[in-house]
Amino acid sequence: MLLCAALALAGVNGGAHAAPAAEAVAPVVVVVVLPPPGLAEAIETAVAAWQVRIVVASSTGRIDREQARELAATHGAQRVVWVHDDTLIVYDAASGMFDHRAAPPAPLADAEAAAAALTIKTMLRLAPPPGPGDTAPAPPTPRSPPPEAHRPWAVVVAVGLGVPLDGDAATHPRLRLGGRRAFGALVLGVDVDLALATEVTGSSGFEGTWRDVGTRAGVAWQQPLGGLWELWVGAGLGLVASSVKGRVAGEAVDEASVAVAAGAGSVVGWRRWRLLTPLLLADLEARSASAEVERPNAGTVREVFASPLLQVTFGLGLAIAL
Repeated sequence: MLLCAALALAGVNGGAHAAPAAEAVAPVVVVVVLPPPGLAEAIETAVAAWQVRIVVASSTGRIDREQARELAATHGAQRVVWVHDDTLIVYDAASGMFDHRAAPPAPLADAEAAAAALTIKTMLRLAPPPGPGDTAPAPPTPRSPPPEAHRPWAVVVAVGLGVPLDGDAATHPRLRLGGRRAFGALVLGVDVDLALATEVTGSSGFEGTWRDVGTRAGVAWQQPLGGLWELWVGAGLGLVASSVKGRVAGEAVDEASVAVAAGAGSVVGWRRWRLLTPLLLADLEARSASAEVERPNAGTVREVFASPLLQVTFGLGLAIAL
């Protein structure tokens, strides 16, 4: 829900003697980006009782938070309105937040445009229009500019499932913690990825526990998908340490390895809230070595367990802006 400031409208105080003219209140400026035919006119009709100025603007691509903020700054607007697929979206320049409602599919008939305009009027959160006897309110106290909406630093927390594509380990839970720094559309990040302790089995009756922990630095490219959705695609390089402990043929075993790990993946984020962004993630990781348990057998060495060299991870996460 948008947190909008109330905007009072000027009125006239009638009487036997002429009153001094009230100081005019600046109109609310609303930028409407690439509206379907008939919608801008319908909005003007819906807000005719208020001091609202409608500015129709164009855009070269899908609107995201940065573009909405730039449009508001360029036109001196308090709100930016656009339609994405079947959603009406209103951006509030003061709070940096969004409101969205269902929209009728384009092209809009006159009745559909009027209904959409009434919905947008509600989303604008305008103060009640003045009555015939209302007096003009005092001019609002100037406020400090809102803080910068763009927050380049973020902490990421994610949980997921690791699915090995080779080796003897089964699907297992994973935990990921990381930090991000955005430079425009370029994002740099560092992650710590942990496989929670997992019971494993191998050949020759091997039973034990396998775990690993790794760290990876990477770079990603951020691409708006439209509306509140964004996509990050990137790759990284790091180190992973794996260990396996257990027993085979009555003997205790404890093996470990450190390997170079390279990965690539993608993350889809939903910027519904200002500071919190839910994430869907998927990535593929390849390792240069695995933790292996071997057992002598008739003069040869037989492998009875190996941790994965190639693995896919799917997960859910949350990015917390700082």
